[in-house]
Amino acid sequence: MKTKIIAFCIIAIIIVCGCTKQQSNINSKNNKPSWVEDNLKKNTDSIDVVLVDDNSFSTLYIGKTNNKSFAAYVMQDSMLIFYQKPDNKKWVATDTLDYKMPFSFAKCTDLNADKYNDVIISSLIGSAGNADNTVFLYDRKTGLFKHNYYYDLTNIKYHKKGNFISASWFGGVVHCQDKHRYVITGDSLTLIESVTFCPDSIGKTGTITFFKLKNNIKTVTKSQSGEASIIWGVFENAYWNSAHDL
Repeated sequence: MKTKIIAFCIIAIIIVCGCTKQQSNINSKNNKPSWVEDNLKKNTDSIDVVLVDDNSFSTLYIGKTNNKSFAAYVMQDSMLIFYQKPDNKKWVATDTLDYKMPFSFAKCTDLNADKYNDVIISSLIGSAGNADNTVFLYDRKTGLFKHNYYYDLTNIKYHKKGNFISASWFGGVVHCQDKHRYVITGDSLTLIESVTFCPDSIGKTGTITFFKLKNNIKTVTKSQSGEASIIWGVFENAYWNSAHDL
């Protein structure tokens, strides 16, 4: 795993490896391990805090955006519990999700163009340091963040110019890589086009292929092969410039 330190509006990074599956002591009434409950009380109004439980190697991130507090507890590479304060006073677990990777960082950014920040909980995966994401969109009607699995995309990013969502996967010089463009459709996303870059086994030549999607039917619109460095440049600038995405 490639470890990075990345600065964002609200971000912290902790890579936790070799975790066991031993579960912490859970309070059945509020779904909070005692260690989590204690630290939520101590850091109740914190803006950017990362804590690690030495006994279980679990991670607790506490943040705040849109003037709303939230916390994410990643339990030993097995579960993510997302906490909020619906009454702005008491912490409540609002989502419990399977989560098979260690916590890497949290980021707050507007993903759906509603001018409110959303929360991304990320884990770095792959040799290139791709970000596998779990996204909680802010609901201004309720004042709460809600998990939206449509947005759980690798390296997700909102592009104000063009008003679209991008997702991608980057690999080594001899591995296929891809980029995707989505449009926002209500509370979900619709994939409209993709591009892949596949080099040969030694990274000397490569092929780029463009796809369009309509009514869930994927159609190849263009394919080009040539010197890998040249074809890679075409791929890097397809739909958006991804040179600094990782």
